[in-house]
Amino acid sequence: MFYSLDQAMAQATPAACKEVLSQGFKFAVAVETAAGRWFILNTADMEAANNTARQWVDVHGARGASIWRIFEDGLAPKSLATIFAEPEWEDA
Repeated sequence: MFYSLDQAMAQATPAACKEVLSQGFKFAVAVETAAGRWFILNTADMEAANNTARQWVDVHGARGASIWRIFEDGLAPKSLATIFAEPEWEDA
């Protein structure tokens, strides 16, 4: 676990990305937990990445999750998608 997204993304070195790609993973999902900690999960395709991000937000209570494409020299400069937790509105 990491204390910021920058710390988590710093782990995506070119060597690490090449290794992950060689294992068949093409996407990374960066998850921010309810406690504000970050971690990264790898997935093989965009559908799995979207399902993983949605699962962590909707079921496990993460604040949000973003999907990133993995390249040999690192992660893409921008996320492909971001999923945020829905605000819980109180009835008046």
